[in-house]
Amino acid sequence: QDQLRLHQLLTHCQEMERDIHGMQGQQTQSSADVSSLQMMQQQLEALKQHLR
Repeated sequence: QDQLRLHQLLTHCQEMERDIHGMQGQQTQSSADVSSLQMMQQQLEALKQHLR
């Protein structure tokens, strides 16, 4: 049961990372957007480390 939830969380993280990269690829960004994206990335990384 836990394994399934972990797997779903990791899959969700990977999808979010793809979204973040997509947003970073768009040139029209304010510095506020960029810093919030970086924060999201750091939180995702921390979550992935925690899940391992």
